[in-house]
Amino acid sequence: MMKAVLIDDEKSALNLLTKILNKYEQISIVGVYSNPLEALGNLKTLNPDVLFIDIDMPTINGLSLAGQIINMFENIKIVFVTAYDEYALNAFEVNAIDYLLKPILPRRMDQCIDKLLKYNSNLNHKNILDVTSNYNDTFKKIFANDSGDIVLLPIEDILYFEANGKTITIQTKDYKYSSSKTLNYYENKLGDQNFFRCHKSYLINLDKIQRLIPCIRYAYDIILKNCHKKIPVSRNKASLLKQLLEY
Repeated sequence: MMKAVLIDDEKSALNLLTKILNKYEQISIVGVYSNPLEALGNLKTLNPDVLFIDIDMPTINGLSLAGQIINMFENIKIVFVTAYDEYALNAFEVNAIDYLLKPILPRRMDQCIDKLLKYNSNLNHKNILDVTSNYNDTFKKIFANDSGDIVLLPIEDILYFEANGKTITIQTKDYKYSSSKTLNYYENKLGDQNFFRCHKSYLINLDKIQRLIPCIRYAYDIILKNCHKKIPVSRNKASLLKQLLEY
């Protein structure tokens, strides 16, 4: 029997999916969540075999959630559930990762369960991680690590990202968090939300800029609001920064 966790921000959709899955003796539902972060915090205890994840959730997109989960639990199976067919769903099929369009047809769920039962534990999630990295979603919040805990940070609270070797530091007004993603990943995701790569090691929130200080060795130091750290601006980025600031 496969243990399943269901994640969808709409409780009516969760109730319907629960009702459908309860008809299958091969599936045991061990968790039902409308809060993605709560679900993420309980996965280690629940140890599910498969997750049914809604894609279009307001707090965090289901693709981003799946990418975070796969990094933590490499053998977990993912089934996406969506009311829209605009999410490059064919890419998921290539990886034996299924998707269900709402409303879910009985025949389609039968196919999904059959597919899940045929999967072995040697899953290859490379392509789904590629999809979640390249998917052009507008982030409202991002996942970050805080001493082993996972938190969701509102985009507007972030001052800057800093690359430190293989780790990314995420600085807010009051606290530092970490991430295993790359600076390129955040640059691609947040470039249309007023974040700017001012240096190979820094991605800053343009809305937080308070002062530019001319420098001899490179173009500028940036001082951000509620932050004492001087952040360098590379010479090759200075002109573009001026354009963005209309300076």
